[in-house]
Amino acid sequence: MAKKWYMREYQNGDEKGIIEIRKEVFADDEIEKQSFDYWKWEFMDNPNGKAEIMLAFNKDDDLLIGHQAYIHHKFNKNNQVIKGSLSCDSMTRKKYRYPFMFHTIDNQCCDNLKKDGIHFKYGFGYRSGMKELSEQLGYKILGYIPIYVLPVNSSNIIKKYIKINALSFIFGLCSNVAFSALRKLFMYNVKRKKIEIVEKFDKSFDDLWEQCKNQHNIMQYRDYENLKWRFEDNPKVKYTILKCLEDDKLVGYMVLRNTNIFGLKCLIICDVLALDIDHKILANLDNAAVEYAKKNSCDLVGLMLHSHKGYSKYFKQKLYIKSPYRFSMSYGYICLEEQVVINDFYITWMDSDTI
Repeated sequence: MAKKWYMREYQNGDEKGIIEIRKEVFADDEIEKQSFDYWKWEFMDNPNGKAEIMLAFNKDDDLLIGHQAYIHHKFNKNNQVIKGSLSCDSMTRKKYRYPFMFHTIDNQCCDNLKKDGIHFKYGFGYRSGMKELSEQLGYKILGYIPIYVLPVNSSNIIKKYIKINALSFIFGLCSNVAFSALRKLFMYNVKRKKIEIVEKFDKSFDDLWEQCKNQHNIMQYRDYENLKWRFEDNPKVKYTILKCLEDDKLVGYMVLRNTNIFGLKCLIICDVLALDIDHKILANLDNAAVEYAKKNSCDLVGLMLHSHKGYSKYFKQKLYIKSPYRFSMSYGYICLEEQVVINDFYITWMDSDTI
């Protein structure tokens, strides 16, 4: 039987159809991704190169029915630059899910990645069925990345579960007092450092990255160029940057975003880096983030984080609770057939294509 579809690489102008299929597949999920400005920023303006995009079309009417893309990133591995590509926006229209169509366009993408010298492919997921699909596409699930949350205004969180106003008020008030007291106790001996709130990155982030890039075996580049593109240049999302300074030298940072999740006002820690994974630096950034959350009437602070070194240990010690939500990390070889485990990586929201 003749195929009812054909595939080709992205061509200028295809973005209109790509955004249309995204609206159908993902509906109102991450609605900012439905704009042309956002699409151009994410897929064309990346300092590590334009994305690898493969498309499938219906033969009868040339309707775009399938899409697979890989965004390129640089990683440091033992002081060497290696190249990884993040799978994102994997989409097929529901009425046109022909047998092996998506597998075929993904395989062609990976052939192109190999020609470009990409070392590995990876992806993050939270939907059911990820393990089976990942294995079919040549990935291995390395492990799971937890989401940690710190209640700031427990009253609004408790209201979601206790509908009786008087009870939710009492439990919320008690919880707020308890968390506040414990946080003050844990932060009692923290020496204060200078914190600046800014909206732009500068070249001092290059120096910090050079000092921090070997904290884990494999780390995505967090230099000025990549931080600026990932956060500052985003045309639809505004981020706030916390700089921790010691003798006017940058020793750590956090990137924050205000957003609404599950009906709650959340302050998301999108990325964090500290010289020597120093818990005193992290404590100053953490304190500033919580104060920022309170000032902006947030209900909780949240972060996605995997670090077998001191980062996870710090946040768990400071009452950040592991939530029931988590992301899987999938990994596949392209040009680097070397055994890796999830503990080789340092992962925050920055490493994903969300938040």
